[in-house]
Order: sequence, then C-alpha cells, then structure tokens
Amino acid sequence: MQIPLAIGLLAAVPAFSQEEIRTDFRQWTEIEALDSVDAPIKRFAFTARGVAGQEFEIPGSARLFCTLNQDYNVVLNYYPATDTWKFQIRLNPSAQFAAGGIATCLDLRPRTAGRSS
Repeated sequence: MQIPLAIGLLAAVPAFSQEEIRTDFRQWTEIEALDSVDAPIKRFAFTARGVAGQEFEIPGSARLFCTLNQDYNVVLNYYPATDTWKFQIRLNPSAQFAAGGIATCLDLRPRTAGRSS
C-alpha cells in the first residue's frame, strides 16, 4: 500500500502544535486603558508573553459589555457571578511568544447629568 505524498510529507514534518510549552521566558503582561474613566465606550489593550493558559482581569469591568477586537492567541471571557471580564491566553505553543488584543467595552451604568454622554 502506497501512502499519498501529501500525507507522507505531513508525517515527516513535526506539527507546530506538538511542540512543548516553554517555561524559560520572562513573564510579562500589560493591560492599558485607552480611554478616560468616564467615557461611555472604553477600550483596553492587552499584551502578554510567557503566560500561556492564564487569565487576566480587565480592571473596573463590572457593568460593562465587552467584545474582543484584533486578537492574537487570546479570548475574552465573562464571569456573571463576579460581573468581570477577563483576557484568557490560549494554551498553545505560539501563545507563549505573543498574545494580545483590544477589548472594546460599552459602559452599561446609567448616565447622570454630571457625566458626559
């Protein structure tokens, strides 16, 4: 029985997903608020290195509705019990080198006369 060439080539080249997670990187994360505290739409930039598989809470994310934009090796999770949003780094070999994204959040708190709209 002859193995098709494409399958034979795939078997000979190790898959990137089979590489091991490295632990020798210096861990680094940063969450930066891109808008003012009283803005109705808030954006948070997140970047990370060396922290695959971990979660990082968006500060002050209670009463916000968020979506993830321009993501790379990261997902956005909502936890209703604590009303918090968290960036979660995917657990794959490429996530250890770089992960990040921008969360765009709508402030769901009632607007008051003292707050700009």
